[in-house]
Amino acid sequence: MKTEKSLYNQLTFCEVEFSNADQSITLQKEIFQGFDATLLVLAACDLKLFKEISKMHMPFGKLNYYLAFKNGEAVGITGIYTYSDKGKPNECWLAWYGVHERFRNQGYGRSILEWTIHQAIAEGYEILRIYTAPQDHADADKLYLKMGFTKEEYSIEFEGIYTYSIAITDVPLELMNGRFMNFALEIELCEISEDRKNAIVEQYVKKGIYQKALGIYNVPNWNIQT
Repeated sequence: MKTEKSLYNQLTFCEVEFSNADQSITLQKEIFQGFDATLLVLAACDLKLFKEISKMHMPFGKLNYYLAFKNGEAVGITGIYTYSDKGKPNECWLAWYGVHERFRNQGYGRSILEWTIHQAIAEGYEILRIYTAPQDHADADKLYLKMGFTKEEYSIEFEGIYTYSIAITDVPLELMNGRFMNFALEIELCEISEDRKNAIVEQYVKKGIYQKALGIYNVPNWNIQT
């Protein structure tokens, strides 16, 4: 991995949980406009509970998101997840990695990614992977390649999707080589209907898990404001 002067020591990170889930959802919507990861954030707070409440098939073995702050202000979001069905024990994937537009082009994207790599190493992983559409995320594409990731076309499920892989320890990098991952299952969680999404959130409210954090008082009209 190539290294340069990093800003990540200026940042603080905290894991996403129910107490800050609303902030995470709002930030995610502002960074990734047009995508709603509400259900993925809830799943990251407690994956087992989400499976029980939603009755949805989840392809993840683990799923954790982290917020990055500078002087108390949210700079960006990142995450680490694994696939239970298609994944390998020594690999993890980068989840919803992004920087708010107020902090872009200042080095924070690289810093957050470096922190995520160190976190993945601490958790015992040896390879970090990402999938994205570089035509929609040109700056991220340049950063991944600059940091030493290997880019491969992934056209099994979608056109224009590429994977990026890097060995984060001393092991040889095992490339994807066209391995099928079923990314569609993850994307479906962001494209679920509002009615179904709200029905799942309502179950959290009824269980008393989530109401205080979001300030929900009228569930049928619930929405996260961005």
